[in-house]
Amino acid sequence: MDEKTLIKTINEASAEAKSTWQPLLNSIEEENHFYVGNQWNHSDLKRVRNADTIPVTINIIKKQVDSLIGKRLSTLTDLRAYPVEFNDDIIATLLTRTLKWVTDLCNAQSIITSGHKDQVIGGLGWLHPYIDFSNDYVSGDIKISHESPFNILPDPHFRNLDLSDADYLIKYKLISKTDLKALFPDKAKDIEGLKGDGDSIFKFNRVSDNRKSRVVVKEYWYKSNVKKQIIVNKYDPTDAEEWGGDKDRLKVFLNLNRDFMLVERNVQEIRLATLADGKLLLQDVPNPYSKKPYFPFIPIIGYYNSSSEDWVDKIAGHVRALKFPQMEKNARRSAMLSVTMKFPRMAWNMEEGAVKDINDLKRLGGREGVITRRPGRALDLIQQAGLPASEVQLEQMFSGDLNQVGLVPEVIGAPSNLDSAKAMSLVQATGLIPVAELNEHLNFSLRMLGQQVIDLALEHFSDQKFQLIVGDSFEIDPAIIEKARKSTRYDIKIDETTHSITSQMASYESIMQGVQHGIQTPYITLVEQNPYMPADIKKSAIEQYQQQQAQQMEMIKQQQQHEMNLEQQRQLGKIQSNSQIQPQGQM
Repeated sequence: MDEKTLIKTINEASAEAKSTWQPLLNSIEEENHFYVGNQWNHSDLKRVRNADTIPVTINIIKKQVDSLIGKRLSTLTDLRAYPVEFNDDIIATLLTRTLKWVTDLCNAQSIITSGHKDQVIGGLGWLHPYIDFSNDYVSGDIKISHESPFNILPDPHFRNLDLSDADYLIKYKLISKTDLKALFPDKAKDIEGLKGDGDSIFKFNRVSDNRKSRVVVKEYWYKSNVKKQIIVNKYDPTDAEEWGGDKDRLKVFLNLNRDFMLVERNVQEIRLATLADGKLLLQDVPNPYSKKPYFPFIPIIGYYNSSSEDWVDKIAGHVRALKFPQMEKNARRSAMLSVTMKFPRMAWNMEEGAVKDINDLKRLGGREGVITRRPGRALDLIQQAGLPASEVQLEQMFSGDLNQVGLVPEVIGAPSNLDSAKAMSLVQATGLIPVAELNEHLNFSLRMLGQQVIDLALEHFSDQKFQLIVGDSFEIDPAIIEKARKSTRYDIKIDETTHSITSQMASYESIMQGVQHGIQTPYITLVEQNPYMPADIKKSAIEQYQQQQAQQMEMIKQQQQHEMNLEQQRQLGKIQSNSQIQPQGQM
């Protein structure tokens, strides 16, 4: 694609994405306002203030959101690589330790919490794993960042939650010209000439806009089909890689390596085009992070209704259903306060001339005192009137409505009439059923994150870096790492494991119940998941098991090599036998 066509394609895609996603982004922005307590719109606020009424905000939304976030934080999980078969344990241990090292290094739990919060509030959060070469110039370090849902616009025609059917994704960035020139020094003169008034989704403040010191940059991640030459081992299809040489070298390689063959395929790759100010194309390169055919962005989607056409109806967070009850709560409480303020706090009912000085009543209205009244003249104190019964009933009805729409009081820590802890636990578990979809989508995104982190590690990390990550106590055979690079998708599955000790104890009890019912469980799993085993004994048991596994792997390799030698001898014997048979007619 030539430069002019690519620029046009990027601008058309951004216009399509903005027009499609804008209603949902407007809704997400409003829901964020509701979360922080900015819950009155301008027209209602003006009307209330004109009526000499105080606009009251009783924020019921924040505690609902914070309860869901806190529920996850109280039961944190770590990403873990689980072996598919028993002999995959060493690879699983290597990748699990790598996941733990990466997530601890980049403070992943805090970043995931930010994405989860976006999911709960507005229904859409984003995570972005990438490679950073600032500290490690060779292998790089894997980082994870939280991206704002207002800065990323994916292809509006996608349906799959992993973006596998999306054609493109646009990330908007606001970058200073100084930083941009440092990234693209060959374009420095063109960057300096940019006016900074191109296509944008950012809300500029007037000072920045007048200075024209910042430029809107669009990262256009898109799919492209390319024809690639793949060298494949005939006897081990997992042993395959792209050929990077010319045709002559390819011919020599195939002649010298008869076990390999050439396969040409149309392969899908991810490319990155960077456009500044809607007009200056800075680069168009393959994905700088990975060769995998997926976008390096992970959506955390809330409630998802794939049957809807408009994205504002297709995606929703937990706050969406609470906005109107929240507005009703605020309006009613303001009305009740207005009624209370307009009723006289206290008044006197008396006959004219009942007291000598009426100012005595005014002075003593709010405190005890003595009033002199004339004989035969009535003097009665009128107490403040209460709230209308209808307002009180509506307030009580609202509490019941909130339990139907939001989380039950027991989930958010409100006082409960339940006596037993078991009943409380049951009510809390039942009360979380309506938000199960949020948790499932979060878990799905975390599994995607774990897979992308592993892919980045296997693609960029050297054998020496893997050894540094796992430590000297766990010596890695380079053949194990090579096997992981080729067959991880067949040997490993990514999931979560418990983070807190109480959760680990509950998980271990569940595993042991399965063992008692005949469920086969690898020995190493029982050891690693046992929270009661002392650390030194657990370490010794794991090392002993790994040594046994390494010995078994070596025996398997020797057996496979022996079988291959026998097969070659049989094939050679057939060739010699056939050469000794003379065709008919040649006597």
